Amino acid sequence: MELRTERLILRPVCVQDMDTYKAYAMDAETCRYMLFLPHKTEAEALAELQACEANWQKEPIAGYEMAIMLDGRHIGGVSLIPAEGKAVMGWILNKACHGKGYACEAARALMDYAVNVLGCQCIAAYCDGRNLPSQRLMEKLGMQRVREQTRTYPDDRGTAVEYKYEWRR
Repeated sequence: MELRTERLILRPVCVQDMDTYKAYAMDAETCRYMLFLPHKTEAEALAELQACEANWQKEPIAGYEMAIMLDGRHIGGVSLIPAEGKAVMGWILNKACHGKGYACEAARALMDYAVNVLGCQCIAAYCDGRNLPSQRLMEKLGMQRVREQTRTYPDDRGTAVEYKYEWRR
């Protein structure tokens, strides 16, 4: 599967992406608002990429973990987990690529796929309440904030306010 936008190509993330994946998925600053990142070890990062590859073998596909490619370079990822007409999305970029609209462009392409191909009627995304760029991105995607709750990080980062955003057809 491959999705194309004006500037980007989205394709399944794979083990061969390990070096460029580590650049963002093991970076504490980039992942400060991510619930299940950063990875602490290369073995953990490799296991995640292997799990992503395995998801592509399931029927139906259990999760769409897409590498965001810019001019042949892997700069981040966008994900979609569909279930019964709904889906949850997420995204992350290498910090060198922040602020250029790539995450929004990639998320919009995967969102369009979810709606037009998978038939999703509702798409949700979550963010740490301190993550203003993600909040703005969700709003650009036409999502509305629908809930505020507590997010508990599985490591020593404690708790924070978490926002849930949704888009509905």
